[in-house]
Amino acid sequence: MQTVGRNFFMNRLLAIFLLSLPLQLSAQHENIDRKIKNADSIILISHKISWEYETVEEGKNKNAPLFLSKGDINPQIILSRKNLLDRTQIIDILHVENGIYTHVDRTCDQPRNSILIYKKANLSYIDICFHCERIHTSEDLNHLVIFDHARFEKLASYFESLNLIVED
Repeated sequence: MQTVGRNFFMNRLLAIFLLSLPLQLSAQHENIDRKIKNADSIILISHKISWEYETVEEGKNKNAPLFLSKGDINPQIILSRKNLLDRTQIIDILHVENGIYTHVDRTCDQPRNSILIYKKANLSYIDICFHCERIHTSEDLNHLVIFDHARFEKLASYFESLNLIVED
């Protein structure tokens, strides 16, 4: 009798957990949308490869500039920039309908484009390598952004439409 009660309880708990998964994913996706909508500014940039990613035979190239400087993007690495007044398209691109991620097997990991999100002088970012389809994010966006091949293609096209350099 106790085993039947425990199994019933465990089955109920599992059912509640499984039913709440879509809501959890939905809440995460709404957060990136809300973060962009509520930001003071959204800036797209193309930039030089920074120290964190540029490598030479012995390791990281210490002559390359840092990506961040004093909590903000290092102005020395910016090649071109675009301040987004209309955020509709970037929200549409970053909004995720499902949590599927398929990684393309390339290993360059040399991001040259970024989405900068500023709110009250605090920076959140998504640093993007379109070639190997990898991203790096600020901690607050770590679990809010999911990219797949189609999203990388849409975002690369969007950067190109704004005349921002997209290295392939």
